[in-house]
Amino acid sequence: MTVARLEFAGATGTTRLEVAVCGTVIQLTGDLDMATAPDLDRLIAGLLGDTPTVLVLDLHRLDFLGAAGITCLLGIRDRLAARHGLLVLRELPAQVRRVLEITQLLDEFDVGGSARSVHY
Repeated sequence: MTVARLEFAGATGTTRLEVAVCGTVIQLTGDLDMATAPDLDRLIAGLLGDTPTVLVLDLHRLDFLGAAGITCLLGIRDRLAARHGLLVLRELPAQVRRVLEITQLLDEFDVGGSARSVHY
């Protein structure tokens, strides 16, 4: 398992996102916002390569999903779909699910059930 910690000190405090990679399952912990989304996007782009794949994002430890985070997820989904891959979001916390419902984007993602059987 590979773990990357992205941390940014901003005017409103520190934004943290921890990314744990186990095969094609990535667990996000913390905030996915304008401070962390660009680096997550680059990190995932580097992991994907050119082959079609199913990428699972386990979000059960995600505390916050901002507009830039949503844009990042949509971009990852689109890049995978362009090469016949699939992005699956698993274990959405209530606040993340609510943001995707309010923005009417929940149906834009393949939302799976439990990813707890995967060991990190």
